[in-house]
Amino acid sequence: MSTNVFLRLWAPAGTVCVNVAPSATLRDVYLGISQAVGAAPTLTRGGHAIDLNGNISNNDELDVSFAVRGGKGGFGQNLRAEGGRISKKLDNMSKDDCRDLHGRRISTVKEAQRLAEWLAKEPERRKALDDAQKKKYARLERLLGREPRSTADFEEVAAKLADGDTLDEFDADTTPGESSKSVALSSGSSVPQPTLTKRKDQIDDAYVEQSRENVERVRGAVAAAMKKRKKTVRAAASAAS
Repeated sequence: MSTNVFLRLWAPAGTVCVNVAPSATLRDVYLGISQAVGAAPTLTRGGHAIDLNGNISNNDELDVSFAVRGGKGGFGQNLRAEGGRISKKLDNMSKDDCRDLHGRRISTVKEAQRLAEWLAKEPERRKALDDAQKKKYARLERLLGREPRSTADFEEVAAKLADGDTLDEFDADTTPGESSKSVALSSGSSVPQPTLTKRKDQIDDAYVEQSRENVERVRGAVAAAMKKRKKTVRAAASAAS
């Protein structure tokens, strides 16, 4: 009389029925499978581990499995690689059309942040513009040797600029008084020129506004002088031809 044991093997082997002696134990089945396959199996019954010293009942069902060594190039590596590609794709994807937790679009939030930063730097830009206007007005005073007082002064500056002079040619460290002295010495006149006081280091807002208006006048006068000079040159050229 023999005992039937059903061994559920790995796919695609399926289930195998084995006849063993009634006195055989689970260890005998374990050793027989090990010798046939050449690897140590794992025997379970209904998903639970069994005692190899136990006896076998008729029509007993055993699950046979083997531990498979892992290695590179398997499912885990492919999964990690795919995850990396998805992450890189998400990083390169534009999220401006998405919304935050408050329902606002990301593009709107970014634009608001840029506007806030621009407004925060407005005092610095205004200060830089005021400093530039102060420097231009100071160069204008050096070119005249005194503070401009009338439109004729601006026309004089325009004429000098039309002749090729520039406001940048005058040293920033030269004061209007020193400029007037240098003009007197270069002309050889013995009449002493009145020296002007040094400009104040701190210029109030009214002075800045005045300098802006004066610079605008200079621009207009220079443009008119240059236009007049071009007409004169053209007339002379046409007369010569």
